[in-house]
Amino acid sequence: MKASATCTICPKGSACPHPSVEAAIACPAGFYTAETGYTSCTGCPAGQICAGGIADPVDCAVGEYALGYASTCETCPAGYYCSVGSAPKICASGTSSIAGESECTECPDDSGCPNVSDKTTTPCGSGFYQLGTSSAPICEKCPIGHFCDDADKAPVPCSAGTYADDYGMTACTACTTNVCPFTDAVGYDCPAGYTANMEKTGCFAASATGSCAPGQYAYPNTAPCVACPEGFACPMASSPPRLCPKGFYSAASATTCI
Repeated sequence: MKASATCTICPKGSACPHPSVEAAIACPAGFYTAETGYTSCTGCPAGQICAGGIADPVDCAVGEYALGYASTCETCPAGYYCSVGSAPKICASGTSSIAGESECTECPDDSGCPNVSDKTTTPCGSGFYQLGTSSAPICEKCPIGHFCDDADKAPVPCSAGTYADDYGMTACTACTTNVCPFTDAVGYDCPAGYTANMEKTGCFAASATGSCAPGQYAYPNTAPCVACPEGFACPMASSPPRLCPKGFYSAASATTCI
């Protein structure tokens, strides 16, 4: 008699996006999972850093900051103050700070405060986005799982089937393996007997969809094929049924809503 397979709970610090994956995927730097049994890694919160793997988020020290998805803390720049868990904030008029401060101090009556707005600045370069004021910007490197093609705009998350596995990316990379379930890491190939779904976010049993008729589906690993339920559409056997929008309907085994 053939022995049955034993499923193992996904360990802390890793993600298991699909049962067909032979080994858990360790969370990259800037991400974590708080417990076991996660299907994806969580981005490190602002004000904390995550080394990746089984490491828990760690608070940045006083006078430092991290904006999220970070693996290292940055020193608060001069002319700004950094509260725990927040982005650098510019000192108010009549106050100043040196680098690494958590608060600004009042300037002596007999001396003027350095005016941050008078500083000569250089626009943020490619792969960065801008914080602070336009006259005194703070240039932050684009986080993992995002791209930054315009420093004046916020980082843009990668879409399904693409990824950015490093900081400072100006574009997301199209998935070249079978699937890319995470937008922050390189994907992997489906194991033997499985193939990628249309969105390249998971694997399903290849044999299950080969004989599916129109209006049937086999996702992610159903065999034999299953008829599309009433009120849903199944245009692709490799994708789950899609709920008909308001004002539309479908009979069972439909490929489109009408």
